[in-house]
Amino acid sequence: MISKQAGNTKGWALTASLVVVVGAGLYVGGQYPFEDNSDLVGTIAPAQRYQSNQIDASDVVLGDEAVAQFMQTDAFQMIAENPQLAGLFADERFSRLMADERFTRLMADERFSRLAADERFTRLMADERFSRLAADER
Repeated sequence: MISKQAGNTKGWALTASLVVVVGAGLYVGGQYPFEDNSDLVGTIAPAQRYQSNQIDASDVVLGDEAVAQFMQTDAFQMIAENPQLAGLFADERFSRLMADERFTRLMADERFSRLAADERFTRLMADERFSRLAADER
């Protein structure tokens, strides 16, 4: 009789558990859907992703490529690695000289280019006595 009573108790416990689960399901199911849906957020609806057109060659406009090409030369590499040149480029007086229109015209003059290429002129510019004379402000 004890075994029959134990089996009967298990049956009642199982039935009671099932009734509680079904009752909870009906209670929760009765609460949904909410009357005010403005606070509901979920992942059931498909995501709204930003979509843009692909760019093509006409959308990309390149500017002057001279600087980029110069940066790929050995001359640029030498300038970039030379601390004396870095100091020269950082000097405000050099910046003013490079911005001076008269200096730009001088550098563009073919006669000055020939003079600068002349070995005698190069020696004169390297001569310390000439440098002192040129620096004399009297």
